[in-house]
Amino acid sequence: MEGGDNGPIVEKGNAEASPLVWSVEGRNDFGISVSLMPPAGFLQLNRTEIKLIKDWIDQGAKNN
Repeated sequence: MEGGDNGPIVEKGNAEASPLVWSVEGRNDFGISVSLMPPAGFLQLNRTEIKLIKDWIDQGAKNN
């Protein structure tokens, strides 16, 4: 949750500003395509899974 040198990975309450969302959608904060996470060769998240992550973040990213 704390992130690294570039700051937090999750902006609680704001999925669209969260680097975690950008990574799983394969874009950056400018909407430009970047390497998708997880990387090629691994099972990708589907739209439903990504929506769950976004909803969790928008609801405050609670650790429960």
